[in-house]
Amino acid sequence: MPTKNPHYKHSKTNPKTSKNQQDFSQNLLQNHSQNPPKTSQNLLQNNSQISLIIYGKQILLSLITHHSDKIEQVYLSKDIDKATFAHLKSANKPIIKIDNKKAQALARGGNHQGFLAAISPLTPLSLKEIKRYDKIIVLCGLNDMGNIGGIFRSAYCLGVDAIILADSFSDFATKLTAKSAQKFATIARSSVGAVFDMPFCIVPSALEIISELKEAGFMLLGTAPQGENINDFRESKNYQKNKWALFLGSEENGLCAKITKKFDKILSVKMHRDFNSLNVSVAAGIVMSYLLN
Repeated sequence: MPTKNPHYKHSKTNPKTSKNQQDFSQNLLQNHSQNPPKTSQNLLQNNSQISLIIYGKQILLSLITHHSDKIEQVYLSKDIDKATFAHLKSANKPIIKIDNKKAQALARGGNHQGFLAAISPLTPLSLKEIKRYDKIIVLCGLNDMGNIGGIFRSAYCLGVDAIILADSFSDFATKLTAKSAQKFATIARSSVGAVFDMPFCIVPSALEIISELKEAGFMLLGTAPQGENINDFRESKNYQKNKWALFLGSEENGLCAKITKKFDKILSVKMHRDFNSLNVSVAAGIVMSYLLN
């Protein structure tokens, strides 16, 4: 999924762009729009189901290529070149021209680059379905959606089977809310769309699923500074015949003692300098790489 599409290259703005090129882009937008709403805000308010708004050129082009079925509406707040517009048009979805003020409101002030889209909500799996996999990540209490998206991206690239989100998404456990919609839009963007390919589920508490994972045959792994060196653990190869679940805690609080005492093994990344703080997304990528390669 993170493989770059040839259309991803950002074109430089040419101040001498001809009026014909601008007219071409605007006419295409007007001709291709299907029943455009009066405003993009009305679209979201009238929709019986809350949509996710994603923004940014790369993520939108990636979705067009890999998951066009997820797209409901495309919004453009600037004129674009013919090739890029043709790529957007290939999804056969409504393309709506909006002004920059509305684009900024939809992106909540984020750097939308003139490219936005309303997409259908993500659908989590059940824990029962997730337990069928062999290699899973359990994220415990992570609140930085950018880090979560980065972990989804690394996990997908490195070969993890599924992810469990615990302790941070209780508002999404029953139905999508405006708050959780914003969370998942950020995850989708920071994962460069990998979240659409990675099976995941949401549970209220990581502590509550530990016994269930053990009964399903998972070796439970965690991370902490005092843990066994991940390189030594890998060389023992004891884990390779087992299903495993790697638990990762937040940068602020890590993993609580009630959880870590139930693990089969606690791992650590060896530091070569007197500095023991790794970004959780970076640490996750290192540990996953050791376990999977």
